[in-house]
Amino acid sequence: MPAEFTQYIFLRKELLAVSKVGKFWVREQLCAPYGEAFFCPICAEVWATVTVEGQPTHCRNAFCERHEIGDRLGTWSFGTVERWQLPGSLWSSYDSVWNSRLPPAALQRELLLTIAYREKELNQPIYADNLYPPRLGA
Repeated sequence: MPAEFTQYIFLRKELLAVSKVGKFWVREQLCAPYGEAFFCPICAEVWATVTVEGQPTHCRNAFCERHEIGDRLGTWSFGTVERWQLPGSLWSSYDSVWNSRLPPAALQRELLLTIAYREKELNQPIYADNLYPPRLGA
């Protein structure tokens, strides 16, 4: 088994990034990286894929950018989808190894996605002075 693997990140079949990733430790075992197919439980689209040459790909329930919690179905019906995840995000709130494998192009996309979502939530543009909500009592 090679020490490094080539990882490809596609968003709706368009290549976002190619990077090299290595093996990682899970408890006392050295593991090969794996791919993920991001499946939206509302529109049933695989909106992103992260493939690793010669390795299996798992499926992750994650809302695409067009859908989010509250769209059409009750949140209880989504099973293992991360309900706190930004729609369209590749970031994992529980897997730091996964996040460390994201190349700069994917991290830049995550930043822009977060800013756009926050602007929508605040209904105003994001600047350094309004990135976070005001503190209570301020």
